[in-house]
Amino acid sequence: MSFPPVTKLLQAKDDTPIYAEAIGDPSKPSIVLIHGTTLTAHIFDNLFSDSKLLETFYMVLRRGRSFTSLAGHGQTSIQGECSFYSIASTTVSVDICAPLDPLPISGVVQVAPLPYTGEAFIVRTGTPNVMAMIPGILLQDDVGLFKRTRLEFIDSMFLDPSKVPDSLKWSWIGLGLVESHDDGYFATYSPQNPAKFFEHGSRGLPLLCMYGTADKLMNGHVAAAEMQPHFPKMRIVRVEGGSHALFYDYQEEFVPIKVSI
Repeated sequence: MSFPPVTKLLQAKDDTPIYAEAIGDPSKPSIVLIHGTTLTAHIFDNLFSDSKLLETFYMVLRRGRSFTSLAGHGQTSIQGECSFYSIASTTVSVDICAPLDPLPISGVVQVAPLPYTGEAFIVRTGTPNVMAMIPGILLQDDVGLFKRTRLEFIDSMFLDPSKVPDSLKWSWIGLGLVESHDDGYFATYSPQNPAKFFEHGSRGLPLLCMYGTADKLMNGHVAAAEMQPHFPKMRIVRVEGGSHALFYDYQEEFVPIKVSI
């Protein structure tokens, strides 16, 4: 059975507009796909059309074109968004857990994760490669370096970027430009307090952590080790030779793991 995508402009409790798309059978468990900084949910288009995932989940994309509120050097709209989260990923899970109890999510999946932000934690979990790129990605006054760094960043996501269609890489770069400089800066450096996230973990919140051993951007084993003491219900999936973009380079291996959560 085929399902047409549904597009909605939702409104958070602080009136922040949130652009979202969904596809599948809404009676099935929901899974929300959330991208990392410098990108948009367009990177998950291959998953959005995956028949195995659609048989199992109602999938929601929170698109990067949503407005973000930067009051207090952070996003204030998380509480309004949370009404439609079942499974979240990336640093947003920390923002969801901070103000809410009981939680509106049933578990967290982190792929090539930076579980929470803060300069010291990024230094521990980021590879030297990504640490060298961050200043160029966040530049405002050197267009040439900014463009070169963005290209390098996208190439670094893949196991072999020469085998990835240029049209796909360029679309990721171009769509990522909807993120403002301030959004990128605060998403990278604004410190998060993971205490509530860890507390929910100790109380049984399930966590699935997936990472590739050949990730050029993140040290997934470091992030997994940091999370493990706080999550008794944690499953770690280590993809030998896997890249940062596991959902693209290793889609055939990635999808069955997602389906099994």
